[in-house]
Amino acid sequence: MYRFMAPDITIYVMSLNNRFRAFLSHRELLAQYSGYFKLIQNCETNKVFLPNITDDTFSIILSYIYTGVLKINNENIHSVLLATHTLHMPQASHMCRQFLITQDQNIIKPIAKLPSFIDATVIQQPNENRTLKISEESNFKPPIRKENIILDIASCDGPVQFYRVLNENYKGDEKRSTLKQSYNCEYCNHPFKSKYCYEKHINRHLNINSIDNKVDKKKNPSIQYYPCRQCGSKFPTYYFVHKHKKYCKISKF
Repeated sequence: MYRFMAPDITIYVMSLNNRFRAFLSHRELLAQYSGYFKLIQNCETNKVFLPNITDDTFSIILSYIYTGVLKINNENIHSVLLATHTLHMPQASHMCRQFLITQDQNIIKPIAKLPSFIDATVIQQPNENRTLKISEESNFKPPIRKENIILDIASCDGPVQFYRVLNENYKGDEKRSTLKQSYNCEYCNHPFKSKYCYEKHINRHLNINSIDNKVDKKKNPSIQYYPCRQCGSKFPTYYFVHKHKKYCKISKF
């Protein structure tokens, strides 16, 4: 019926020489087979450009639309399948997939063959008992020494085993860091690891009243403070009073 009707749409596709090639067709017939052409059926334009489809591929699809025969082979199957997805042609896509499935079933897989210089009589079939024995030996794990195991007694689910990894370089860095972070008191030579504790201790040697004025805290009446008879500073222990007296005498002179 459409052969006797004048074409009302022109499709431009890309040729091998990177130029557009024109195909004349009928708008209603294309819309019956393709969802893409069905969307543009009511458009006023009569020219459609398809640069992603080659002229050879589109000629196969156009022949399928007019004759119902899809001419595909091993060389053009992938390009035709891609074009059917682009133009939204489910029936043609199904035919391409069925062709690929039948081709995969007819493929003859190569069979491994022994080299000609090896005598086939020398090769023996593997023994099942022997392979089972090898698999059992492969799962073998060496015993763990007790000295490398640490028991986590605080765990609520029971003891947990941890492997101890000794690193001598890490220990050396740890010793250096502890030496750098240690602070010694100038008055009583008492070591401190924290700078905050060190400064707080030094302030006790100097004057306890200045600290109490900065921090607004109520003194506990149960704590007995020992005052310095020379400057009136109070300390929580007599040890700090004794150390403070030496500095108090030096500051007077």
